[in-house]
Amino acid sequence: MYLVVTSTPDLASMNIREKLLSMVDWEERDSFKGLPVYEHGELFLLANDEFHIYAEELDREIKKKIDIDFDGIIFASRHKAESGLQSLTVHSIGNFSDAKYGGRDRMLVPSMPQEITHAYRRLLINANNLDYKITFEATHHGPYLETPTMFIEIGSDEERWKDDEAGLAVAKTIMEIPYFQRSKDTLVGVGGGHYCPRHSDVVKKFDVAYGHIIPGWAIGDADDEAIILALTFTPEANKIYLHRKALKGAKRRHLESLFTEKGFKVVRAENLTPRQ
Repeated sequence: MYLVVTSTPDLASMNIREKLLSMVDWEERDSFKGLPVYEHGELFLLANDEFHIYAEELDREIKKKIDIDFDGIIFASRHKAESGLQSLTVHSIGNFSDAKYGGRDRMLVPSMPQEITHAYRRLLINANNLDYKITFEATHHGPYLETPTMFIEIGSDEERWKDDEAGLAVAKTIMEIPYFQRSKDTLVGVGGGHYCPRHSDVVKKFDVAYGHIIPGWAIGDADDEAIILALTFTPEANKIYLHRKALKGAKRRHLESLFTEKGFKVVRAENLTPRQ
């Protein structure tokens, strides 16, 4: 079972929640902070009264207060960027250095590589007629949780957060997440920009799922121990994909040695199985 968490002060989150509730019949199971908790198929749907990134240990609080059992958390959220990029994004969460936006310093949350990759691929279909960029984001921000977690978001301003078509595309994708198609290899991505264009291309072409993605901007601030967390907190990770062109020679060689010493294989595109 998966728990879909929406945030009452988040316009995009409420947009997505409204579309989820209108798509199918939900059974009211319980309440949390005075708001109903619903169930449909493999999903629970819950509303929280705080912004997602500061909902520290929400999984513990929920399991303590209500009797539901879930194995993964899906945060339906807004995305905000100074660029104003019209985007639908998915990403894992945690911090490779200081926790500036929720979570804990140098601590990650377990990722959901199969589910997050399936969501990305379904967004490409469900939003293919919309003027939005569909993209992975690198791992960033809180909250801190112990349950495998992913974010799925509408960006990047109030007009987009309230966009009914975007909300519907994300809601439809969330409904499909429990029925993911398993990819052959599970990767940790390293290098490149925040919106991970190279890693997104790899998912389109090859039979892989991505867990945590370490962007270039985080590598300079993260020590080796924090970098290795990306492997520890990506379930079933068996390979590392480096965006080599985005990494300087000395740093690339250091990372390759670090991962190899830990028993992980660093791969190139030619080592991966094409997606059928």
